[in-house]
Amino acid sequence: MNVRPDVVVPKALLDVRGRRALAHAIDRQALADGLTEGQGTVADTLVLAQVDYFQEIDRSIMRYPYDPRRAEQLLNELSYSKAADGFFASPSEGKFNPEIAVAQGGRN
Repeated sequence: MNVRPDVVVPKALLDVRGRRALAHAIDRQALADGLTEGQGTVADTLVLAQVDYFQEIDRSIMRYPYDPRRAEQLLNELSYSKAADGFFASPSEGKFNPEIAVAQGGRN
C-alpha cells in the first residue's frame, strides 16, 4: 500500500485506522474461494507454515479478520459515515474510494 502523502487517495489511508478499516472490510476467504474455486487458503503472513520458526511469527503478527462492523467503527472515527447508497463518505474527502492498482507480470 502506498502511503506517500502526495499521492495517497483517500487521505484517510494515511491514518492507521483507515488502513485497518480497509483490511477488516475485505472478506479474504470469499476472495480466495472465488479465485481458486475453494482450493485456496487465507494467510496472515507471507511466511509459510512449514518453516520451523512459523509458530513464533504466528504468535506475534496482527490479524485483521473480516469484520464489517469494525471497519465501519474505524471509518466513523475518521469522520466517514455510511451514505444512503451504502458507501462511506466524509464531508471533507467525499467517498471512501481507494485506488487499487496492480502490475502485470512478475515483479522481483
